[in-house]
Amino acid sequence: MGRLCASWLIVAASLLGQVSVTTQGYDNNRSSMNPSETILNTSNVNVNTFGKLFSRVVDGQIYAQPLYVPNLTIPGQGSHNVVFVSTENDSVYAFDADSPAASAPLWHVSLGTALPASVINSTRDLLPEIGITSTPTIDSNTMYVVAETYENGNAVFRLHALDITTGLEKFNGPVVISGSVPGTGPGSANGNLAFAPLMHWQRPGLALSNGNIYIGFGSHQDSEPYHGWIFEYNASTLQQVTILCLSPNDEAGGVWQGGAGLAIDPSGFMYVATGQGTMDVNTGGVDRGDSILKLDTSKNLAVADYFSPSNQVSLSANDVDLGAGGTVLIPNTALVVSGGKDGRLFLLNRNNLGQFNGTDQVVQEWQASNAYFGGKVFYNSTLYAWGRSDFLKTYAFNGSTFNTSPTVGSVQIVTGYSDAPAISLSADGATPGTAILWASYSVNGGADGNNYPGILRAFDASHITTELWNSNDNQSRDYSGSWAKWCTPTVANGKVYLGTFDNVLNVYGLFPTGGGQLVGNSNSSAAAVNLTTEGTADWVHWGDTTLNRQAGVPAQLSNYTVLGNGTVGTFGNDPRPISWSDGTPTASSTNNVKGAFITGVGQGFSFTAPSDTNTDRKS
Repeated sequence: MGRLCASWLIVAASLLGQVSVTTQGYDNNRSSMNPSETILNTSNVNVNTFGKLFSRVVDGQIYAQPLYVPNLTIPGQGSHNVVFVSTENDSVYAFDADSPAASAPLWHVSLGTALPASVINSTRDLLPEIGITSTPTIDSNTMYVVAETYENGNAVFRLHALDITTGLEKFNGPVVISGSVPGTGPGSANGNLAFAPLMHWQRPGLALSNGNIYIGFGSHQDSEPYHGWIFEYNASTLQQVTILCLSPNDEAGGVWQGGAGLAIDPSGFMYVATGQGTMDVNTGGVDRGDSILKLDTSKNLAVADYFSPSNQVSLSANDVDLGAGGTVLIPNTALVVSGGKDGRLFLLNRNNLGQFNGTDQVVQEWQASNAYFGGKVFYNSTLYAWGRSDFLKTYAFNGSTFNTSPTVGSVQIVTGYSDAPAISLSADGATPGTAILWASYSVNGGADGNNYPGILRAFDASHITTELWNSNDNQSRDYSGSWAKWCTPTVANGKVYLGTFDNVLNVYGLFPTGGGQLVGNSNSSAAAVNLTTEGTADWVHWGDTTLNRQAGVPAQLSNYTVLGNGTVGTFGNDPRPISWSDGTPTASSTNNVKGAFITGVGQGFSFTAPSDTNTDRKS
């Protein structure tokens, strides 16, 4: 099986080329890894060559994993690699993913007024507003996103279908998420249980499979009454297909998974972990707290199988959710791995999950950590898991079971209840020296929705005791900002995109080669600018012996070779910017210019001066 997994990774890398990241955890297996990263590797990710390139300001906290689509044509703006950011202020942004100078969004839409956190019964998390919390999903040119709004004193959830080139609504959207099922649980009336938006939280990443969108709901910090819900909508019409409530005759059983997406296998079966609540299926009931469920998406989400631990009653009574961690499907097998707040990992046979018994009828279970929240990583016959107040650990997979004696990393998380890191992995297939494990977490252990200093770390995924880089190695340059709770780092095409609670997206990557300063002098044949520190600046003086360019000569970078993207701004009282893209200089003004002020980070300017006697002077 190790050879099969390696072969699968290599094939995936060759087929994908320039990778897209269109769903939480990178794929419907929720493996949280990009197997097609050909730029970053264990040799070039270090404090001298890698760091923060630029940041993008947005209007709210970022809980959703950033998504990425390359070579996207934006009307009137050409082709761009695009990173998409969703915020708790109910906004979606599309930014150029590469250019430090392109600070303005390619498009930005507001989906309404977010719900103030003060309105709900508990304000221990999601502060100060609740808008877009889950990671959207993208299919072709459509992004599906769920936003919660506050309208005339009421909370409302809507499913939006946005054109990813413009941000405009598609398919006559959005549609209000609503409905009811037969039930007698808290909040029901006359044997009918209606979905109550105010009491629910849409945390797990959306799933897309066979033309339908799947949306899971849990609670706001266990504020009662609440239930676990999954809604299914047709992706082309936005018409509701079915509703599943997981606690219709009791309460709880929320679907939240620490933000991890709903996993779906190639046969269309969905695997969902639920939170605390009554589990009475074994005695003829219909409530499914603290369970892992196999749902048939071809049969209106009918429950095809389930597993609930033998100590389920204790787990529920003590708020030790099995559903705090998502499920990960192991490719080329019939196995699924999961684990939640009690720190056990469970390996289950998807053809027989094990149901509920006096002893757990599973393939494997072992005490692996203190608690797990959110997703885990599976790559190249290895499971990567980082629990609360613990070390990063890896478990080797032999094709049917795991070696439960882990390899243990060198860094331990500071004590804090829900401080388990958000992790992802990048690699160029199974090529040695390319696999990097990325982890983001709160430095001081704080994780209640307030702003706590975070850190982004990079480890050699083949030798996890070896740290390659972290954002505090050069903190003044690379600081990762306030930790965005369980927001998975997105790695795509040489860059790492990291959300924060500072209303900022940070972008990391390789610095351009060079010394970081403008070099060369009068009559030199070449000069290179490679700025590596945000806020630094250098000057280019044009023309004769003065600071002025020659009279009557257009203010453009003619006779120069320009590599990379960026912006040159003028100095003095003539602030007309000179900008270019794709290496082609563009005229901006026919007036005299006193000089060029070059700003930004990692823009990679390279100027080759003309060979005539009026060579521009660079200093």
